[in-house]
Amino acid sequence: MSGAPPPVSIAELDARLQIATAMDSYAIGLDGRDLDRFLDAWHEDAVWDVDHPPARCAGHAEIAEYARESWTGFRVVNHITTNHIVEFENGDVEGGEQASGVGHAAAILVSADGLYITAAAIFHDRYQRRAGRWRISYRKVALNHWTEHPQANVRVHVGDVTG
Repeated sequence: MSGAPPPVSIAELDARLQIATAMDSYAIGLDGRDLDRFLDAWHEDAVWDVDHPPARCAGHAEIAEYARESWTGFRVVNHITTNHIVEFENGDVEGGEQASGVGHAAAILVSADGLYITAAAIFHDRYQRRAGRWRISYRKVALNHWTEHPQANVRVHVGDVTG
């Protein structure tokens, strides 16, 4: 079987699953206003760089503050994350405690005053394994577009975002 990819180890599958869970916890926690779930995606000293509105948050306290502030501006936020690629340091999960990744996100938002918004961004991430757990150590959110739809005349029923 020439050209076949090498077999994937259990350690790599575990690492990829933990990183995917961090990605999901970021989106579900942020969208559902579940601060504990959201912060569980990050290492305590992680950095979150955001394009729009511009911010650089370092550590759980600043990340939590930014998340809480964002919740006051929106009635609804739904992230759809996809196209996630992870590369391990030294090309192998066994070779290190760090990885980098890139992923796309689309978002559907309703502002506090009812404005319907669509957006898309690229996440540029670094992950680290500490005490056996992979989490985000750095995330750069690069906004591709932010489109406000005042003409949409959409009626939005807002349910309980916390589930």
